[in-house]
Amino acid sequence: MNKAKKTRPLAFFLALTILLSSLPAHLAMTVSAESDPFMGKLHELLDEPDMEYRPATRWWMAEGLHTDETIKAEIKQLADMGMSLVEFVCRDGGARIPDDLDTELWPDVTRAQNIYSWGSEEWRHDTMLAIEEATKYGMGFSITSGTNWGNANIPREYLMPDDDGAGKSLGYKIQVVENGETFDGVLPRSYRVDPDLTKRQDLVAVVAMKRDPSSDATLVDSGNTVGTIAFDENHPDQAMVYDDTATQVLTDQVTLNGVPVTDETMKDPTGAAEFKLNWTPPDEGTWDIYCFWVQGTGQSPTPAADVNYTITYVDRAGSEALIDFYENVFFAGEDFKKIIKDNGKGEIYMDSIEISTTNGQTGQFWGLTLLDEFEKRHGYDLTPYLPYIIKTGNRSENTNWRTKMLGSDGVLEEKIHSDLFDLMTNCYIENVLLPLKNWLNDELGMKLRAEVAANLPYEATLSGRGVDFVETESLDQGEQIESFRVYAGAANVYGKRLSSETGALSNQNYVHGLERYMRTVNTQFAGGIQHVVWHGYASLSGPKPLDTTLGQWGTENQTWWPGGEVMGTNFSDRLGPRQPAFGHYDDMMTKIARDQAVLQQGKAQVDLAILRTDYYNNRNYEGGLTDSDTMRNRKALFMKDLSLQDAGYTYNYVAPENLEFLEQEGIADYREGEGLIPDNVGYQAVIVYQENMRVESAQKLLELAQKGLPVVIVNGLIDRYKTSNGGRNVALTFGPSSPLAVGDGRPAKVAVSKYHEKAAAYTLGNDGREDELAEVMGKLKALNNVVECNPDLPTDTKNPDPEAWGYEDEYLYNKTGILDALQELGIRPRAEFTEPNKNYFTV
Repeated sequence: MNKAKKTRPLAFFLALTILLSSLPAHLAMTVSAESDPFMGKLHELLDEPDMEYRPATRWWMAEGLHTDETIKAEIKQLADMGMSLVEFVCRDGGARIPDDLDTELWPDVTRAQNIYSWGSEEWRHDTMLAIEEATKYGMGFSITSGTNWGNANIPREYLMPDDDGAGKSLGYKIQVVENGETFDGVLPRSYRVDPDLTKRQDLVAVVAMKRDPSSDATLVDSGNTVGTIAFDENHPDQAMVYDDTATQVLTDQVTLNGVPVTDETMKDPTGAAEFKLNWTPPDEGTWDIYCFWVQGTGQSPTPAADVNYTITYVDRAGSEALIDFYENVFFAGEDFKKIIKDNGKGEIYMDSIEISTTNGQTGQFWGLTLLDEFEKRHGYDLTPYLPYIIKTGNRSENTNWRTKMLGSDGVLEEKIHSDLFDLMTNCYIENVLLPLKNWLNDELGMKLRAEVAANLPYEATLSGRGVDFVETESLDQGEQIESFRVYAGAANVYGKRLSSETGALSNQNYVHGLERYMRTVNTQFAGGIQHVVWHGYASLSGPKPLDTTLGQWGTENQTWWPGGEVMGTNFSDRLGPRQPAFGHYDDMMTKIARDQAVLQQGKAQVDLAILRTDYYNNRNYEGGLTDSDTMRNRKALFMKDLSLQDAGYTYNYVAPENLEFLEQEGIADYREGEGLIPDNVGYQAVIVYQENMRVESAQKLLELAQKGLPVVIVNGLIDRYKTSNGGRNVALTFGPSSPLAVGDGRPAKVAVSKYHEKAAAYTLGNDGREDELAEVMGKLKALNNVVECNPDLPTDTKNPDPEAWGYEDEYLYNKTGILDALQELGIRPRAEFTEPNKNYFTV
C-alpha cells in the first residue's frame, strides 16, 4: 500500500500537465510561477514547448522536381506549421515532368529519372539544400535508407542481385520418386522470375522426405512454380505430411562433373551447372526429393535515377554495402558531411520492412552463412528440417506452414521455427541495425529510427536494442493500444523514445478533419507512444496538378490538386495549405507538443511486463474502416483479462529473451522499490503465461525474483498466435463470428489462437532442455514473491471464438486470477482507479 501512495503524485502530475497542455498559454499562465515553483517548471516546459517536442512530418517529394526557391519556401512552411523534423521521401513524378523541359542536349539513352530521381545529382543537391534550410529553423531532418521508403536499397552500380550483399531468398523444387524407382538425373532448379538478372543460384541442400498418405496438399503441376506445394486460400490447413524418422539428407551424394560437391562447388554464379543425383529410396512409398537453392530476390524499388536493388537483411555484407554507398557516394565530400553535422539532428529512417522473397518459394529470406550460423547458435543442423520451414508468403502475420510431421503435436515444428526466427532476429539486429546505427552515431552524429521487425518474422521487442529511436505506425497497427504495447516494450526496455508514423488511412486522403487525426494521436499516447511523425505533407509546388495515370495501387489517382500529391486518393493525409484546417495547425501542433513534452520526461513508469515472444508480427490491420475501433470496443489480442486495464494497470509486452541482454547492454536489471529495469521503466511485476521460454531467460527471471521482483505465473490462457492462416494480405482480421468478418467484400483473415496449457512448460527452441527448464521454474514457484494461477477458463481456441466481440468480458474478466495475485503481492497501479473504469486509459 505504501508503494501505491508514493507513486500517485506522478499520476496527478501527468493528469495536470496534460490538462494544461490543452490550454492556450495565456490561460495556463493564470497560475503564478512565482507563487508555486512546481507550476513554474510546468510553464517553462509547456508554454512554449522546445523544438524537440514538436511533431515531425514526412514530406512526399516528387523526385527532384523542386527548384531551390520552392524548397526554401516549403521548409519555411513546415517550420511555420510547427514541425520539429522533416523526413524526405522520394516519390515518382512520372509523366508529370514539366512540358517545357529542354531535352535536346540529353544523350539518347537519358531519361528524366536519370536527372531528377533518387540518387541523381539533382536529388542529392535538393537533399543538401533542404537540410541547410531546416537547420536555419532549428529543425532536424530524416532520410530513408534508399529510394521509396520500404527497404534499404542502393544503385546497381554498387550492388547487383547476385552480389553477397543483395537480398537473397530460399527457393525449392520437388522431384517425386515412387514405387522404389531410382532417380538418376539433373536436380531440378527452383523458378527464377528473371534468370538473366539473377543468374547465380547456389545449391543449399537436397533432402528426401517420405510422404505419408494422410497428406492432403498437392503439388503445383503447371506454370512457373511447378513442383512446389500448392496453397488453397479456401483450405489453408492442407499440408504435406512426412515421416520424420525416414528423412535422408542427400547433399553429399550430389555430383558436379562426376565429382561429389563441396561447399565451394555448390556455389553456381552461372545458374547453369548440372548438379546430378543417383538415388534409390529404401521402400516403395512416395518420396519427395527437395532441392533447395539460394538466389537473389532481384527486388528493385522505385523511383531511382538508375536501378536500385535491396540489400540482404541476413548477412553483414548487406549493411556494409549500404554504409559504403552512403559514406563514399551519397554523402561524399566534406560539404555534405558538414551540412549534416551542422544540423546535428539528422536521422536515417527505416519504415516497415517491405522486402520480397521473390524467387524464394519457401517464403523464407536466406543468408549465405545462415546454415553455419544456425548450427553455431542452436547446436544442431537445420538441413534435415528444411522442408518444415516452407511457408506462404514473406509477411510473417500471414504465415501458413505447408508441411507437418507425422504424428506430431506441432511442438517440435514450432521449436524449429522459433530457432530459425531467433537466428533471423539476431542477424537483423547484429548484421543490419547495429552496424548502421554505430556508423551513423560515430561518423556523422546521426541517429537511426526504425519500425523494427515490422512485417518479417523478427521478434520486435528484442529489436529495440538495435536502434536509437523505435517507431511504429497507426495504419499497420490498426490504431490499437494492444498492438502499441508491443512496441512500447521494445522502446521502454532499452530506454528509447517511441514514435509513430501517424495518420495513414486507406482510401481516405482529404476526407477527415482534425478531430479524426487527434483521435489517432490520443490513442497512440494511451498506448505508450511519445512522438508523432505525420504520414505526410505535400507541397503546392512540384509537378503537374492533373494525374489520371494508373497509380501504384492499381487505380487511377484522379488528383487535380495543384502541386505534388504522389498518393492520389489513397493513403491519407496530406497536411498543408490545401486543407481547410490549415489555419489551425499551429494550435494543434502546439497542443501535441505539450503532450509530448510531458510524455518524454523522466522514464516510462509502466506497471507490468507481460513476457511474450512473438515472431508473427501479430496485429489488426483495419485499413480504411473508421468504425471498427476494436480498442474502444474492448478487444484484446494477447492479455484478454481486461480487468487489469480497468483497474488502472499499465503494461507492455516484452520477450523474456530481453532479460538476457540487460547486462550486455549496461542496463540495471532490478532494484528493490524501483522495479525491473529501474532506470528506464521500472516494471513493478512480471507476468508469465506463454508455454515456451528459453532456459537462459528462465534462469535470469529466477535471479531477478530472488532479488525481490514479484512474478505472477498463469496457466491456461488463450492468446492471438497468428494474424491469419495464410489469408490475403489486405483483408481484415477478426474472428469468424465477428459482424465484420466479411470485411469489405474480400475474405476476412481468420486469426489463429493458441492455448497455453502450462506456462513455461517447453523450451523455446529445439534444445532438449525441458527438464532443466522445469527445475528452474520449480525453484521460481517456491519463492514467496511468486504466485501461480490455475484458473478455470475456456480451452478451445475456436469455440467459443476468442476473436468474437465480448469474449474478453464474458469469459476472462477478472477470472484469470492475475488481479488477485497482484493485489496479494502488494502491486497496485501507479495511477489506480477507485473502481473498475472502462472509459479511461492510464499512461
